[in-house]
Amino acid sequence: MLDIAFSLESAFGIRLPHTDLLGRASDYFGEENIIQDGVLSEFALELVRRVMPEFERKHLRAGLKPMDFRRLITVESLIQVVIRLLEFKSGLVCPACSGRFGDSKTAPELECVACGLTQAYPSGEQALAADLAAAARQIGFPVHSPKTIATSADSRP
Repeated sequence: MLDIAFSLESAFGIRLPHTDLLGRASDYFGEENIIQDGVLSEFALELVRRVMPEFERKHLRAGLKPMDFRRLITVESLIQVVIRLLEFKSGLVCPACSGRFGDSKTAPELECVACGLTQAYPSGEQALAADLAAAARQIGFPVHSPKTIATSADSRP
């Protein structure tokens, strides 16, 4: 799996999240809001429905255990994560000139096409946090800025 992840990151100029959706949601919203009595809470199920719409709704039902949720993750799920990270990356703008970023031709990083400013590829953790925050807002759950949920897992050598 690590070989596949590295190949995807290299080919698409992305950084996959190191934490799965349930782990990140537990860090952000508190495990008590995600797992209740050993199963995914209704709030957690609704987060998954919104953040991972490729999942068949019939599988996202009351009583779903975290391990059973992880078994639902397929190659299609990984494809959707890559697509989401590419969308997230393409939406970034240069903080210096508001220009668009493109992949640098000299290093594995982003480079502003207007002013040449470079920055590291965005973390998959950042995109996942933003998606969770957006889904929680839609549900009506109180949300803090996605930056407040950054952890050491966000940094990568």
